[in-house]
Amino acid sequence: MRKYALANGGGVIRICENGFSERFAPHKEEFEQMATGSLLLIALLEHNTRKEAMSYAKAQRMNHAAEKLAAACASGAPPRLREYK
Repeated sequence: MRKYALANGGGVIRICENGFSERFAPHKEEFEQMATGSLLLIALLEHNTRKEAMSYAKAQRMNHAAEKLAAACASGAPPRLREYK
């Protein structure tokens, strides 16, 4: 789906399960996609060095965030984002 969306002029929102460290930098392809505005990387949590297993509740929170962002983008209204704690 990601490749198809990007190849056809669409955008992709990737919700990462872990936050971004201070030294995080996307890989070359993702960096270029972000520079053109076709990729948005977000995380719902702060960076954590401890590996945590994916849970149903965590996946549901990520899916809910994706639905809200996609709906806001589709409506043309800017999404209301706030720091998640």
